[in-house]
Amino acid sequence: MGVAATSALIIGLAALMGPPGIAVGAVITMFIANPIAGAALPPQFLPEPWGAVVQFFVPGASANLLRSVMYFPEASTWAQWTILGAWLVGGVILALIGHRRSRAELTPPERQLEN
Repeated sequence: MGVAATSALIIGLAALMGPPGIAVGAVITMFIANPIAGAALPPQFLPEPWGAVVQFFVPGASANLLRSVMYFPEASTWAQWTILGAWLVGGVILALIGHRRSRAELTPPERQLEN
């Protein structure tokens, strides 16, 4: 789910912004969220407020979900699944908006009146 959410975000940003969207997605996921994701340590060991904030990004939610499933199978994981699902749905929505916008730009004005 983490890979799908990251992929959807980068595809959506690329569809919306073009090639710079790939760089924006990489900066968000790899250069901001990944280093402070707390994959090696629990979020409680990270400096405040980053331990709580990073849990709302894909790498942090993925690491926390993996830790919960592997070591604490009885723990509630609905928050991590919801966060990852929101990133996935957000990426798909961005891709649809970008596709619709680029399609409207390529359609001749006469065809736009017919649609």
